[in-house]
Amino acid sequence: MAGLGFGAAAVGFWVLALGRPYGLLIDPASTRAAADAAVIAATGDERQGFVVGSPPAAGIQARLATLGLEPPLLLLLPTVLPFMAYLAVALLIALLPSAAPRPALAAGLWLAFPSSELEMLRGEGFLGAPWHRPEALASFAPVVGALLVLSRARRYPWLALSGAVALAVAWAALLGRPATPERGLVGALLTLTLDQGPFLLLGAWGVSRGAGLAAGSLLMAGSLVVVARAVSLPLDPWCGQTLYRLGLMLASCGPIEELERRVGTATQAFPSLARFGAARVGRAMLVAVTVPASALTWWNPIQMDGPVAERSVEPLSPPLLEAMEWIRTRTDARAVFVASPEYAPAVAAVAGRRVLRAPTLAQPPDTVRRRAQAAALEGRSDSALTRLGVGHLLIGPGDGARWGIAGDDELERRGLRRLFRGAGGHFSVHALAAR
Repeated sequence: MAGLGFGAAAVGFWVLALGRPYGLLIDPASTRAAADAAVIAATGDERQGFVVGSPPAAGIQARLATLGLEPPLLLLLPTVLPFMAYLAVALLIALLPSAAPRPALAAGLWLAFPSSELEMLRGEGFLGAPWHRPEALASFAPVVGALLVLSRARRYPWLALSGAVALAVAWAALLGRPATPERGLVGALLTLTLDQGPFLLLGAWGVSRGAGLAAGSLLMAGSLVVVARAVSLPLDPWCGQTLYRLGLMLASCGPIEELERRVGTATQAFPSLARFGAARVGRAMLVAVTVPASALTWWNPIQMDGPVAERSVEPLSPPLLEAMEWIRTRTDARAVFVASPEYAPAVAAVAGRRVLRAPTLAQPPDTVRRRAQAAALEGRSDSALTRLGVGHLLIGPGDGARWGIAGDDELERRGLRRLFRGAGGHFSVHALAAR
């Protein structure tokens, strides 16, 4: 329970510190994924992307959107799921004693040291990747699968080892090649050795003493995926890093218990400590020395992830949220909007409506769309507007000067009927002229 409390405080604090879903309307990749997911959830059509007439990009949020989750929940998932998956791995270890011979200690090690310092600095590892790349959360699946396989197949160790390796490689191949530079064989060697810090020595000590089937299988599966990625095979490295790290945690349990015993025995000369027992004193002292120095204790994603995390602390403006809520609740799910480059991402990701253009996020063939957008603003008919089903216009702060519109009266003269005007007049929604 103490370990869960530590993990919840260390990771949950940063989840609560964010004023908006991580990267929303700041990071193009995060916003694209959220926009596709919101549109799919609203329309129920997994063939339609957030830019009308374009397919959605593959991603974990888009896949989850097909389950019927509400758009607000989909927006929060990439922020909350890393926290939930991190705690779930510890609970899984604790509930599968046949997979981890020392489940309580192994779960505690995972909670305190899920990623190394160097992994988190590079944006890798179990906690270093998911916020800016939600697909990395899929690393959770092979961890679950491998532990379940290993917990059920103790009588057939080679079959269990083969199953864990096959599962890891298949899942890493399914995730595909990430948009990160390859580190090569030298980088893979560093990932498997120096990046792991003292757990490399503890894990090697544990393996030499017979760490067990689960630890050996996870180490083998993880290292194979990391090396395969280094030689340019289309595998996701985070899957391998997660399995390898967890394997080290399991392999380190035996050596850590030995260190606890030795430290505790050395303290028995002090009567005030001797009454607690050598094992308890040893573990308490090791926890007091090591956990405060762990990477997770000092983890600060605001500093490590730079401007994306820093700006994610700022909440979305109330006028924008008011306009997006009106669009989401008062327009048809298949409505298509014309919006400026600044506000089109919000229409798609927050309100769940498709847009004609979103040049800051996606660049489909643009000449026809530019012409259609100009026609919509001028109240003229255009075949592309009819073909794509464009029927609404969003006007936000700065759009009047950007598009040469003096005000709502001018839009009315062009045949655009106002449907909504937010408090303070910051945002307004108009129906396009009949075509």
